[in-house]
Amino acid sequence: MLSPLIPRSSHPQPVVAVIGESKGGSEVTDFIVPYSILKRSGYFTVVSVGTTSTTLKMVQGCFSIETDHTITSFKESFPDGADILIVPNQINQKDAILKAFIVDQAEKGAKVVGVCDGVWSLVNAGLIAGKQCTTHWFTRGGLEKVGGLVVKDRRYVDDGNIITTTGVTASIPVSLAIVEAVAGRDAAKRVAGELGAVEWGSEYDSSPFTLGKLVPKIIQTSMNWKKDILGIEFSTGIDELELAVVSDIYNRTGGSKVITYGKSAVIVSKNGLKLIPQEQALPSGSKKIEFVGANSIQVLDNALLDVANRYGKASAARAATEMEYPGMV
Repeated sequence: MLSPLIPRSSHPQPVVAVIGESKGGSEVTDFIVPYSILKRSGYFTVVSVGTTSTTLKMVQGCFSIETDHTITSFKESFPDGADILIVPNQINQKDAILKAFIVDQAEKGAKVVGVCDGVWSLVNAGLIAGKQCTTHWFTRGGLEKVGGLVVKDRRYVDDGNIITTTGVTASIPVSLAIVEAVAGRDAAKRVAGELGAVEWGSEYDSSPFTLGKLVPKIIQTSMNWKKDILGIEFSTGIDELELAVVSDIYNRTGGSKVITYGKSAVIVSKNGLKLIPQEQALPSGSKKIEFVGANSIQVLDNALLDVANRYGKASAARAATEMEYPGMV
């Protein structure tokens, strides 16, 4: 559970900015899941921001988005700054413009949330030393070397004006925790029920997530020399959260590669994210992926089960381990 979050008096709702570094791009699940959950809850004003451009690549997603703002236009629209700044993992974690923006928002009073390896952009901004924190299991040990106080077996850690999370899929429980911190537990229960999430507490067992357990899975799945090309079709109203986790999963199997396609250059998702597909049509010889499930958590779980059926249990375990998804490793 997070400490209560109170927005600025000048904001009718808490303003949430999800920031991506424009040149390299942002990790797809880290970026889209918090955007999607907080936006669909109805309790936040959520905007996507690119550092210097409104075109932002979604890494592991094989598509781009058109952000609502650049940093310049965000500052013009929200001169008081964000109440909550979401920092996903970036390809260019040490980008100077990104660093300056994080520092600026923190100084204005924003609660800064480092999702997964987004924490390293917070390290670069000087916000982690002396703070209780966490990150993806693969890089967690490095936080102690830069002065972070690493907390074990927690999917997210709250320390003052900083929240950090473990790998990739921790973006789901931390987003629900943020809903609870702003709107109360009943509100979080409603959103969680829509997603199919049973709980969003911070406690979990991190012991299955180690390099020693991942390496054998990588060796097994590296035998899949020929990768299937799997297509995800973009249509108006597509659920952006499901798109993020499904594309992320199939790009981590060792046996498949995802492409995205749609008839329009820009397609608006269920909760208002502007998506830019790679292609206009499904390429010849590729296979279409369907989202299977009554809710987003079922879609995630069923995607991992489909990976196990297509490429073997080691491939599903590899994807789940890389995404730090408990219960599927």
